[in-house]
Amino acid sequence: MYAVKSLSKAQILGAQLQHHVMQERDVMKDCDSPFTVRLVATFQDRAMLYMCMETVMGGELFNHLARVGGALHEDTARFYAACVVLAFQYLQAKHYVYRDLKPENLLIDRNGFLKIADFGFAKRLLPGEKTYTLCGTPEYMSPELYKQSGHNKGVDWWALGVLIYEMVVGAPPFYSPGGDGETQWRRILVAKYSFPSGVTPHFKDIVRRLLTVNSVQRLGCLKGGVKDVKLHPWLRSVDWVSLAQRTHAAPFVPPVRSLQTCVSPIARFRHSIASPFN
Repeated sequence: MYAVKSLSKAQILGAQLQHHVMQERDVMKDCDSPFTVRLVATFQDRAMLYMCMETVMGGELFNHLARVGGALHEDTARFYAACVVLAFQYLQAKHYVYRDLKPENLLIDRNGFLKIADFGFAKRLLPGEKTYTLCGTPEYMSPELYKQSGHNKGVDWWALGVLIYEMVVGAPPFYSPGGDGETQWRRILVAKYSFPSGVTPHFKDIVRRLLTVNSVQRLGCLKGGVKDVKLHPWLRSVDWVSLAQRTHAAPFVPPVRSLQTCVSPIARFRHSIASPFN
């Protein structure tokens, strides 16, 4: 059983996204990690392009959050965050920037582990290089993305901070209830947010260090790189070896049997944006 993503050639040509689509295919062909969705094959007919991928039957983290009321216990959020850290470690070792982290792009496999899906914005950047595309999901975009001042892997570590906050608190840190986009991006530019009561000091610290406006000083972008993230007190209890080997106990194992007949598309509530060229 496989998942097939179909893309209209006419729409791709109309939006001048040929390079974008080829780039997505090439990144997925180059990735073979247990924490990223695997590409099995690509093919086409006269009207469509098709990407055949492994099936990840547990659904989106986004929907799981909705089912449990929007927020997770810190221990559960820590497990999911650690899966993302290992995915980023793998991608960054290959010099890829992902650029679209959000619960909608994180799938839960049959054993309860997260896999990153949708590599439409992923791009290869060599050390020292920057790119200037405005892309991503507004709630998760970093200050340097909004400023279009040039960005690198730091945008992914910023997005991890947003994800950790959303998983535990139930909403992104810069969310504007009235849907006011201008208010939201103004908050992002200065990292203006607050913590509710009941969260741990270590949780507050990792969020603050990931949501650092200056990307050079951001956790994950310092001299230690991903090691600094893995050694942070909030993540220090993670058994990274067993997690990488997928022997770590997952906090939630989806009822896959009931999902095998579910083949309808799932509605998206937060859309990614991108400038025409990346």
